[in-house]
Amino acid sequence: MVNFVQNPEITTMKKNKRKNRIKRRSKKLWTIPQPEVHTFEGRGYENLYHFTYGDKLYDIFKYGIIFGDVIVDMFDGFNTPNLTTEGRYHCPPKQQTSPEWFVKRGGLIRLSVNCPKDPKKLINYGWFDTVYCNGITKSTNLGNEERFGDINKQYIYLGHIDQSMIGGVKVWNRKSKSWDRLRKQELDSLCKEYEELPYQHKLRGQPNQLRMSGLQLNDYTGKLKQYYSENDYKDIYRCFYSISDFLCNSFKHSPMKYRDKFTSYKRFMVTWSISGRSSTLNGMIELLNYLIDLFNTVVPESEQLDPNPIIQNFCYEFLEWEKWLDQIEKDSTEDYEEQLKLVS
Repeated sequence: MVNFVQNPEITTMKKNKRKNRIKRRSKKLWTIPQPEVHTFEGRGYENLYHFTYGDKLYDIFKYGIIFGDVIVDMFDGFNTPNLTTEGRYHCPPKQQTSPEWFVKRGGLIRLSVNCPKDPKKLINYGWFDTVYCNGITKSTNLGNEERFGDINKQYIYLGHIDQSMIGGVKVWNRKSKSWDRLRKQELDSLCKEYEELPYQHKLRGQPNQLRMSGLQLNDYTGKLKQYYSENDYKDIYRCFYSISDFLCNSFKHSPMKYRDKFTSYKRFMVTWSISGRSSTLNGMIELLNYLIDLFNTVVPESEQLDPNPIIQNFCYEFLEWEKWLDQIEKDSTEDYEEQLKLVS
């Protein structure tokens, strides 16, 4: 039997392959210009769309399109709007696609977008993912193109898509299997409903992992800081964010000093998120304790936090929020059902 491990030629080939993989992953962003063949105009596309949900329309028409997760690798990424040239029914946000989910979210919405087509700002997502990310998003999308869309027909826009760039607003009608125009009265009613909510939304869920992991620090829209400063008061996880924002900014501004802490922190966040602990109050308390402990290792002793009052206050708010959600789910009123009948 040949001992491949000790074969110098095989060993050298393996080392070179490993180096090439690392090299592909570590390309500095935007050092390679987008080829003409991948640009929006080079491909002869005419339309751009942004898919979202009805419960996001109030924010979009107030701030523009400012959210979009772009994965570079498992622990790195940035925030910028995601767009597609596919107008057909599918769900680029990569969330649930059940009719019940769409009704709960105010319907699946398709926005027509007219943003600048500068090839330095409007980047083909498939090309970007292949060149800079070693195909990480393509590999996770493989086999789900019909459901979530073809990444080669999607674009990322390196900038802020303001309200003036947003055209038609359409909602998917499951009965007729077509896009219906959302009339102004319906749009205003939906936006007003979410503007007046005491909380940010009607969904149960964990804290924003992208924000807490520092993946939104690199924000090409330049609008997230303003958005969070104006809306965190409605988010029950704001005590988590005040600590995680501080930690991520500290890690970013002193990368050599905190390199090991930041790496360990991001690994913990990923592990905690996928372990199932994020669905329980005990899991939330575990995460909050972890954040406070880590914060206390970074700041002077005089600025360290006492976890007990923070955790007690969060638990009270969390239980009140769950009571409110229970009532919302119980009171599915006729008016609410009438508003969302477009997707029923």
